[in-house]
Amino acid sequence: MTVDAAVTLADERVGIRVTGLAAGSTVTIRSETTDRNNITWRGTAVVHTDRTGVADLDAAPSTGGSYQGVDGMGLFWSMVPEGPDPDTSFLAPNRPELGPSEVRLTATAASGATATAVARRQWLGEGVTHRRVHTDELVADIYLPPAKGNVRRPVLIFGGSEGGSSQLWEAAQLASHGHPAMALAYFDAPGLPATLDRVPLEYFATALRHLAAQTGGGPASVIGYSRGSEAALLVGQHFPDLVRGVVVYAPSDVVHAGFPYDDRPAWTYRGKPVPQGPIPVDKISGGLLAIAGGDDQLWDSAGSARRLRERRPEFTILIYPRAGHVVGTYPHVPLGVATGHLRFGGTRADDQRARVDGWPRVLAMLAAP
Repeated sequence: MTVDAAVTLADERVGIRVTGLAAGSTVTIRSETTDRNNITWRGTAVVHTDRTGVADLDAAPSTGGSYQGVDGMGLFWSMVPEGPDPDTSFLAPNRPELGPSEVRLTATAASGATATAVARRQWLGEGVTHRRVHTDELVADIYLPPAKGNVRRPVLIFGGSEGGSSQLWEAAQLASHGHPAMALAYFDAPGLPATLDRVPLEYFATALRHLAAQTGGGPASVIGYSRGSEAALLVGQHFPDLVRGVVVYAPSDVVHAGFPYDDRPAWTYRGKPVPQGPIPVDKISGGLLAIAGGDDQLWDSAGSARRLRERRPEFTILIYPRAGHVVGTYPHVPLGVATGHLRFGGTRADDQRARVDGWPRVLAMLAAP
């Protein structure tokens, strides 16, 4: 068994081939990894060799195991945890700067003969550096690509109602593709509000200015997920000199109340609560890309994406009909479709398909002049 690259970025494909078998024979290929919570995840594909005795996962359909059909990365995203319910489990990788994860692969022929290989998946490309920022003004992680490379537009990225520093891995991937990236925490982190309650939009502007100071100035793109989409749209609207291009995943086109207390405002601007209701987008520059799942069961993110385009017809929207709230970001990782009493909608397979299609489009938008 061979993999076409021993080490790859976590958002890149890996080619897996098994050779030396009889034509038309059955081979079972298993994947295994252990996450930072010491939970073991496993995937399985049952495939048949072609007339030359080769099983190439980019061409051979899996007829059993953790995924079905032709999917060269099925052994990665379809892994399930040992014990917990896959639909309510999300693989927890190590922090990006702690090195790559190992996915161990084993192929077993009908005769019992085995072959093994290891695929190492990393979030930090060669030369990418990391710095933690924790001051009275800011809580963030900055990932910078090598200065001598093709450095692209900076990106500020943040998550939603989960709080904390939830977008470290996305920021590390963006830096590995040439974008200086800051993963920003804006509540539920030391020194920040415990809940989504009266978060100043000026806080995001401070983050953008800090990022610009690290990268030689100029505007940055902003990526916000779920409740963070409100902040991304509002920051793009109120600080157009600092923002060029906005990406929103599972978006809302309106301002909601705070979380979890619905009698408090989520955001403030110039010391006053940002009123609930439709978010104006007439001042956003550099375009907008809204990505939503048609089966989002947390809120109508697809409807929000459509309404955003109605306000600015030049905006781009991607709606994946069978995906849910977990419609983004980078692909090839096992993710659930629910947590606790919350159902996100979609399926693990449909969310994966959305990520495979959507992530390159995000990278293309960010790389555009």
